[in-house]
Amino acid sequence: YMSRDSDLSPSIPASVQAASSLLRRWGLGKFWAEFILGIISCVPIGASVLTSRNRTGGAGSFWAVGGLIALLLSIYFAWRYFSLGKTLRVTEASERPKRVETQQLIKQGLIINLVGMFFSLIGTQSSVGDALIKSFSQTGSNVVQGGCILNSANIFDIQANTAIFTVHFIGLSISLWLLNRLTK
Repeated sequence: YMSRDSDLSPSIPASVQAASSLLRRWGLGKFWAEFILGIISCVPIGASVLTSRNRTGGAGSFWAVGGLIALLLSIYFAWRYFSLGKTLRVTEASERPKRVETQQLIKQGLIINLVGMFFSLIGTQSSVGDALIKSFSQTGSNVVQGGCILNSANIFDIQANTAIFTVHFIGLSISLWLLNRLTK
């Protein structure tokens, strides 16, 4: 069984062809997974801001936005994985990125996903804490007193942060898997 890569570039070592194939396939997969799930994660954030009484969201929304910013960086790095995989297909060995550069790029992507997971985790804890405090202070009346009634914005904050956390976890998993495969 011969892969398309080995048929196209017989002068490129098999290990470099394999690394190129992995980076292109998984980099593109990571890009699209994070991009699509990131868009889906924007829905609860927008809903949280639209349904909150003061239209600014709470601390959970702040951390969710931080997680989204980290997600944008992670999507950029996923595209760089894909581009690096294409660059590895260059027949001139001196023009190809070195193994250390490839590993460094993946490690930077890992750090971005960890930071995004941290932001989302803090946001989730903040949102759950806020919802818990509001649920304890509810008296069963329909009158909103000082913002102590649990509302849909609280639930949207929790949903947004857990969705972003999940996206970063997927990105982190793919990057760790790639790093593991490329360091063998």
